[in-house]
Amino acid sequence: MTMKKQIFIFAILLTCLVSCSDYVELTPERAMEVLTENFSETCEKVLVTATTDRNKKYKWIKGKADHLVSLDLIEINSKFYKGFGGGGHTKFYYKPTQKLQEEFGNGGKNYTVAESQVIEILGISQDEDAKTATVRFSYSLQPNVLYDFRGYINARRENCNMEVQEAEVAFILYDTGWQLKK
Repeated sequence: MTMKKQIFIFAILLTCLVSCSDYVELTPERAMEVLTENFSETCEKVLVTATTDRNKKYKWIKGKADHLVSLDLIEINSKFYKGFGGGGHTKFYYKPTQKLQEEFGNGGKNYTVAESQVIEILGISQDEDAKTATVRFSYSLQPNVLYDFRGYINARRENCNMEVQEAEVAFILYDTGWQLKK
């Protein structure tokens, strides 16, 4: 076999090897991009629905409610109740707006009050043959504008777990790149 034929065959084999091996390594940076765009863990709670001007935390709640009104997330209705022998008190009712339902609602009485934020990629285990990867990462829940307006259940305020948590997800390599496996 001549040298020209050997070089020609070698070039064909090399081209085939390069084109057949289209595996792309999943980097921590790419995993972070995909997770930031697609990973979602939320904390959903009921919101305060009413308060009275006799409540110890009335001014604080009113301030939070006024802020939510300015964002067009709730409406406030009030009703004055007369007291015996004069005086009385005002009760304030908070009604969710359509905007609140669309942005934070889940179709029920609970609303998203905190959402996940990916902190760090802890490790990546890749299977080149299957074109998959398992990614371990840390995240925490970050409060949104509704967090301080969480309601009370059985006279206790329900909190979200805001500590750093770890999770594991599967990725799959498509011709368009790495994506979370559904």
